[in-house]
Amino acid sequence: MKEIQSLYPNNQEPQHTLKGTVKSEHFEMTNVLCKIYLSDKLGEVGFAAFNPTSSYSLHSKSSQWPSTFTFNGDEKGAGGWTHTVINIQQAHFSKAETKNKDTDIETTVIYADIWNLLTKRIPYDYSKLEDDHPICRYFMVSPVFLLDTYKGLQPQLSGEVTLESPNKLFFIQLADELIIEFDTLYKESYGGNGELTLTPYIVGKHELSHSDNDLYDYNKIDDFLLLVSFVLRRNCDCLGIDVSFKHSYTSHKRTRLISSDIDTAQDRRNALILNRNDFREYIKSAYLAFQECQHKKLLSDVIGGTLGDWKYTEDEFISLYKSLETLILIFRKEHQLENVLDEHEFNEIKVSIEKAIKNTINSPNSKNQRCLLYKNIKGINKVPFSEAFLAFQEHYDINVNDVWPVTKGRGSLKAIRNRLVHGNNFKNEEFVALCDATYHLRRLLERCILHYLNCEEQVTRTAIITNQKAEGRFAESIQIISKSAHL
Repeated sequence: MKEIQSLYPNNQEPQHTLKGTVKSEHFEMTNVLCKIYLSDKLGEVGFAAFNPTSSYSLHSKSSQWPSTFTFNGDEKGAGGWTHTVINIQQAHFSKAETKNKDTDIETTVIYADIWNLLTKRIPYDYSKLEDDHPICRYFMVSPVFLLDTYKGLQPQLSGEVTLESPNKLFFIQLADELIIEFDTLYKESYGGNGELTLTPYIVGKHELSHSDNDLYDYNKIDDFLLLVSFVLRRNCDCLGIDVSFKHSYTSHKRTRLISSDIDTAQDRRNALILNRNDFREYIKSAYLAFQECQHKKLLSDVIGGTLGDWKYTEDEFISLYKSLETLILIFRKEHQLENVLDEHEFNEIKVSIEKAIKNTINSPNSKNQRCLLYKNIKGINKVPFSEAFLAFQEHYDINVNDVWPVTKGRGSLKAIRNRLVHGNNFKNEEFVALCDATYHLRRLLERCILHYLNCEEQVTRTAIITNQKAEGRFAESIQIISKSAHL
């Protein structure tokens, strides 16, 4: 994996200088000189400086530079390669400068932040490369204690701590032919005072077949990292993909917000899974279930809703409850629990209901009342959320005895959700109870997700990871919410 480290040169000179085409929805300019400066910070791609053609002027409204655009160019004979194809897939305008070289000539420079950069390098001589040169795909992520290769203390659910001394590389098998090899590397950067900083990051590597058509596809990697993020309880993004095979070397980097000081100790306190043996079992089952799900986009939204950085407890509660509703929606779709009757059967009943409304409510001023009732008729054919959740609970045999009531009672999670979405604020004396309800909602949702991903064993192992204070206030908090005058 040493070749990965060379992808992050540490100097102030532009890494690429070339001419190409700038495009946006209503803008196109050819023969634009571009200089690309790659960042030495993890999670940042860098920026580019563009010199538009002589016909461009900042003072001309007709040639106003777009706020978001792409760039394509070809750099000949760079770095011992035949040529390098550069594709800035997403650039955001930062600033523009105009300078006079002399009294008659004006030079404009456009600066833009690069969010997505695809670089493809093609070698001079294919014959020097081995015929059986494997196709390898690398992806970079920020530090994750469940994936790193450090020797360290591994806590167990029993409370014991063991010294784990893994091999230099850490392997995970997600499917029969998908084995990912992980290594920990370091990125060099220099601060304003000239001090060298080493930032660790994780590199995953797996081999692809020569017939694989998704060499640069993020989806499988993003799916894997989403499932890692779920048990880590924070976002773990893919920072870029590099693909190495016989005829070219391609690098695709994208900007992501990465904390410069990731607290591994905090991760260990927050994570649903504490050691790598349990993680191996979880990720293999979860990844397979995720790939087999017919509603992957909805399932991604469910897990994504647990990973926010919320400023207010109310926002966290709404996000978690929305994820619970979406998970139940997936279950509804899979088990035909969206409607009570099919469309044909319900249309026959609908006609009878409309006739009954028209014959019963027939006063001179009742037209608007009838119209409102007609619009609500479809609602009676929907399976209530409470019934759909009960069916989900019974199907997966989920224990709800130790968590906040979901739909029953004035203090249920559903009642709290209705109160929040209708703008009824909680009083100061109710805030602790709301925090406890949010904690219980998270526990319930994570339990439901683990069951859906066929990871029932992890539900048992994570059951002891509790908030003792919230558990102790359980009954009292429900009573406080239930007695609220706003409910």
